[in-house]
Amino acid sequence: MAPRGGTDPVFESPLDRQIREAAARGDFDRLPGSGRPIPEERLRSEDAWVHGWLRREAVPQTVFLPTALLLRKEVAELPDRVLELTSEEAVRAVAQELNGRILRALRLPPSGPPVSVLPVDVDGVVDGWRAARAVLPVAPPAAPPADAAAGAVPAPPDTGRRGRPDAARRWWRRSGRRRGDVG
Repeated sequence: MAPRGGTDPVFESPLDRQIREAAARGDFDRLPGSGRPIPEERLRSEDAWVHGWLRREAVPQTVFLPTALLLRKEVAELPDRVLELTSEEAVRAVAQELNGRILRALRLPPSGPPVSVLPVDVDGVVDGWRAARAVLPVAPPAAPPADAAAGAVPAPPDTGRRGRPDAARRWWRRSGRRRGDVG
């Protein structure tokens, strides 16, 4: 008689049998990652794969912010963002685009915390951009290298297969496989 609550020593499920036979054949030997501990982050939460994917794909964390916080962050970063722009029209366009998104968020029912951000003063942003541009030092034009004066030929840019620069190659061609490769 089998012990109470135990399993019948004669009965083996088909899955258990397949696992036992594969282990006897050595199918589980030399698997990638065998002998290494499971990373701690996988043990901590059930959403660890999401965190790993976000880290690998370099997804910015601002994607997950509620609209109110995202707009507040963009208003705070606006002076630094427009500093890189070269024309007053571009600065106005960026500020007006942000104002449009703020007004749209104020009109819609909130999906998170209430939007407490007011539209930015476009003329104030432009004035701040002008003042910051006046303080920035103007870089003198770069002098040609000494080799150029001597008549040396500059080196060609680094090119990939078929003579195209790597930056201009299509993303599906960057994997290293060619059209004729099989496998």
